[in-house]
Amino acid sequence: MERHWKNLLGVCGGLFLSYGSFVTVISLQSSIHQDSRGIAALVIYNICHALACLFAPIFIAKLGTKWTMVFGMLCWCIYIACNFYPESYILLPVSTLLGVFIAPLWVAEATHITTTAMHLASTTGQQADDLVSRFTGIYLWFQKFSAIPGNLISSFVLYGGILQPTDNQVNQANQSLDHCGGALLSCKHYADDYNGNATGHNISVDPTFTSILFGILLGLCVCGMLLAISLIDTLPSFCDVAPSKKYKVKSLLLPVFQVLKTYHFALLVPAIVLNGLELGFYFGTFTESFISCTRGVANIGFVMATGGIGGAVGAVVSGTAVKYTGRMAVFSIGFLSQIVFLIWMLLWQPHQAHDWDIYVMVVGLGAGAALRTTQITALIGILFADNKEGAYGAHLFFHYIAYSLGFLLNIFLCTFYQLIIITSILVLAMVTYYVLEYDIKQTLKEEKCKKETKFVHLDEVKDLLQPLTRENKMAASDKDDVVTDVTEVELLT
Repeated sequence: MERHWKNLLGVCGGLFLSYGSFVTVISLQSSIHQDSRGIAALVIYNICHALACLFAPIFIAKLGTKWTMVFGMLCWCIYIACNFYPESYILLPVSTLLGVFIAPLWVAEATHITTTAMHLASTTGQQADDLVSRFTGIYLWFQKFSAIPGNLISSFVLYGGILQPTDNQVNQANQSLDHCGGALLSCKHYADDYNGNATGHNISVDPTFTSILFGILLGLCVCGMLLAISLIDTLPSFCDVAPSKKYKVKSLLLPVFQVLKTYHFALLVPAIVLNGLELGFYFGTFTESFISCTRGVANIGFVMATGGIGGAVGAVVSGTAVKYTGRMAVFSIGFLSQIVFLIWMLLWQPHQAHDWDIYVMVVGLGAGAALRTTQITALIGILFADNKEGAYGAHLFFHYIAYSLGFLLNIFLCTFYQLIIITSILVLAMVTYYVLEYDIKQTLKEEKCKKETKFVHLDEVKDLLQPLTRENKMAASDKDDVVTDVTEVELLT
């Protein structure tokens, strides 16, 4: 049992340090790199990431789950190091490499955690569904919480290097609050030539401070990779999983396409797409229209750190509560809470806002998304226990396609219409999820009825055989008596 928890700690600890550093760098790309280099790098990264999800089983079959994770963390470290000299001919190729190898990392981590939890359940006699949800909740807690220290470090380090706005810029920003938020009024100003706020698009950072920040983040990323190497075991060493055979590329791609054709996965697609769209909205539109536009770019790190707390709490609550309330109740709370916060953002007016509004919004968004993400990851591992790599690969493919679409919506649509689209997909995801749960229950009932019917038939056969057995025994006994009598007569004569 100790080895199972050690592996969970290795995966979560490595993710916490490496991924937290990477996310911090990603959130600063459009601010630090004034031209299109940062945005172009993110676009290439997401496109390659989505496509590479389909090929994730190939990497895992060749490297195994452990070294797939380690190699992905190394790519994070390389990308952070490239920001010391962020030229286009360096950032863009590294972004391509990063997108290709990070997709297998996510699949490998989900596969490793699910397999570890299910093996622990088989050895201890615990319920597999509950243990998978618990492990997944712990894993997502580390993933969500990793955004907190990185964002805080970013704000504290870069704050001293940000040039303060002039009085004229401050006055201009106060007069432009109609551009902020998600109300329909903001769409009237969407096509205007607007530069955000006084500290938003006109930010200037001392290169010394950025170098210090990237040095700190690179050190943390390397520590996370070393932690993963030291604590994570290869699956066959403790889970009795057969080593991967040498398959052809076609046979390794087949598991992904097999999952895509299943009815259960099709019902999960709207919920997966919802998570991706919300993530793109969260890092793109929300930070621009709700945080930077109203509070200034210096507060983005503090607000996003608060959102990380909400996500971390939601992940832990989701993984623990499912044992007592069931999966459907947790999903329902996640869906309903998101609807409440989306409606609030549609009606929110910056002129009448309180200082705490943005923080409550970001906590609600993070917690609701974590509730759903935990259960989706656990549910996929349960439904496709025999094809986890293919299932998680297909999951991440749709997730990152929707993630890229979220950034594209930020370019072509104002915040109001983005919120309408996300709310519509959320309603669709609720409907398809409840259909999925109903189908799962019906399938379990049918299997239970088949088992009961099989046992009833066996009992009936036994009842029918018992009289025959008695008759056979009696006939055999009579035959023995006859033989005995005949023998006695023969002896007498």
